[in-house]
Amino acid sequence: MPTIAASVDDAVASIPDGAMLVVPRESSGAPMEATRALVRRGVKRLHLVALPTSTLQADLLIGAGCVETLETSAVSLGEFGPAPRFTAAILGKTIRMRTRPARRSTPRCRRPRRASRSFRCAG
Repeated sequence: MPTIAASVDDAVASIPDGAMLVVPRESSGAPMEATRALVRRGVKRLHLVALPTSTLQADLLIGAGCVETLETSAVSLGEFGPAPRFTAAILGKTIRMRTRPARRSTPRCRRPRRASRSFRCAG
């Protein structure tokens, strides 16, 4: 039976150093309190996957030194300009960046050659 965490800190306690963490874009309701809890705990070497892009959430984690690898198509603060910690990390080469074009964020699917109603997908 699932348990409900007593606090946000308890909820993110199971995320270890070096984990792959997938986060939604900010307009999808990014859990910023969970982000702050990870920063407070000092988690390190995260492989952050931001689909399709990220904003303040990724910038905070990068600035706090939590991210080792970032996989996304962009990090921007929108009308507020470039994400400063992301920009500094890229220029300083302190994080590894793996670009992920928006069209490849989902598996590639194609119809097989023979007549069939199913699709084959490759990640």
